[in-house]
Amino acid sequence: MIHRQSTQELLANSLIDLASTKTIRKITIHDVTHNCHTGRQTFYNYFNSKEDLITWYYTTQMGRCLTDQTLPIEQRITNSLTVIQQQQTFFEKLLQVYDTQFVINLFYRYSVNYCRQSITCKAGLKALTKEIQFDIQFDCYGCACIQIHWIQSQLIEPASYISRRFIASRPSSLNSFF
Repeated sequence: MIHRQSTQELLANSLIDLASTKTIRKITIHDVTHNCHTGRQTFYNYFNSKEDLITWYYTTQMGRCLTDQTLPIEQRITNSLTVIQQQQTFFEKLLQVYDTQFVINLFYRYSVNYCRQSITCKAGLKALTKEIQFDIQFDCYGCACIQIHWIQSQLIEPASYISRRFIASRPSSLNSFF
């Protein structure tokens, strides 16, 4: 089956393609749109900035990996880390251009939202306890920092190893939800 790219995917793939030859800082919106044969207005119909496009790309890719409930959580995490491996150059360049905190926040915000939604859906909760909220934030911040370190160390450890370490370090209060 042929998968037709959405406009957002086309723009994201254009940015990733350009990042293989240019620094992300030097890539302009014009470069992105010209590379994929669209106009600037098309870009701005979907995104306000290059950072919005980067955020959309990351959250979309992680969402594809993590939402398949037929797979065990370890495999879903491994799949999400594999995306980072496959786009290693892009993520390394992202860390070169933006301060580490921007990328940590990107990873952290996605992880927190994913965990909150997963837990509230699985447990049928309307609100999470303060303890669970704290444990989610603690776990997700640690995982975001580890992902950054992993990228900066040229992804030496296999994705499956990092996935197992994420799960092993998770606060026990979260184990029953995943």
